[in-house]
Amino acid sequence: MAEPGPGLARRATGRLLAVLCGALLSGCGGEAAPVAVGVATAVASTPAAPSVAATPRPEILVAVLERRGGAQAANRVAIVGLDGRARAAAALLPRDVPTPGGLRAVLQPEARVAAGAVYYADGAGVVRRLAVGGGDPRRVATFPIAAGQQALAFAVSPDGLRLVATVLTVAPWHVDVEMASAGGPTVTVRTIEVPDLEPGTAPRTLQIAGWDTTGPVALTDGVTAELQDDGTGLWQGHPAHLDAHGATGRPMGGPGCGASFVEPDGTLLCHDPPTATTIVLRPDGSLLHRFTSTGPGPRLSPDAARLAYSRGGGGAAVQSQDGSVVALAAGFTATGWLDPATLIGTTRGGELAYVALSAPAHAVDMGFPGSFVGVVLG
Repeated sequence: MAEPGPGLARRATGRLLAVLCGALLSGCGGEAAPVAVGVATAVASTPAAPSVAATPRPEILVAVLERRGGAQAANRVAIVGLDGRARAAAALLPRDVPTPGGLRAVLQPEARVAAGAVYYADGAGVVRRLAVGGGDPRRVATFPIAAGQQALAFAVSPDGLRLVATVLTVAPWHVDVEMASAGGPTVTVRTIEVPDLEPGTAPRTLQIAGWDTTGPVALTDGVTAELQDDGTGLWQGHPAHLDAHGATGRPMGGPGCGASFVEPDGTLLCHDPPTATTIVLRPDGSLLHRFTSTGPGPRLSPDAARLAYSRGGGGAAVQSQDGSVVALAAGFTATGWLDPATLIGTTRGGELAYVALSAPAHAVDMGFPGSFVGVVLG
């Protein structure tokens, strides 16, 4: 029997989106946790703006990381619908955050979406695959790490068959570049030794960050640790493609692209905080668009037509290529897009929620605290 989900079942009010509830999967053995039962909750109600198509596609499924039982770190991974109900879920051994010299390691996400599934790494460096209807989570690779001393960053190829990781060791500082095929052995292809540093400082070194249509993407000079994460969710370093030997090619976006993100199709987003400018480059490096007067945490829509970002005072907005700006629901922070007209993010309480641009003042609470990983189906 399905267990109660993380949010109370409440009726949505106002002119809000209708969300479809898919059939719940039965709980499985092994590491898969019972599915959750919850109902999305509407927050606020004002007239809808008519400029953007209103309804997200039916049965959008997203991968999320949840913090259950008051945990400070993610301890469950799930694939959920917009109704807040889990179609698949599993417990997650939380990872430790190394704190070298009073600094805090800057970590890449512990979960990735690829090939219709979510791949997630636990605190021991074991990567598993979770899919709807796929039974128990399946181990696909292991990149062993020692708690409190090492940090793992990994990426998965779009077909789910290959994995690349960097393992950062903080005492003494060095980086191992490791590769594996799904279900196969792990091979270390490169080791980078880092010279001794002054106390209270951290190096900038190679860090895997993602995977686009060309191949794995790494930061050549990724920030390894700092006093406090900048909170923007952008990559902090210059991205470049990684070859089979762990070597990087020419920096993508040029030397000025130091706060960035690469979309799966190779579209590159570069943000420059001093000038409040975000540029979008095509995979060939040509300029697609320049967004001006933007804020922290920019997120590009799937069609590259709009940019979401944070504003002062805890607000957020979406800017279109024509320069028009739409304010989003109060307290909502965008962390991704479900489709070209629907955003997902968190409310002030850390609850997952989504906002349709047809009703930008409304945030629909999905009923539990967590973070967005990616769209699995939609």
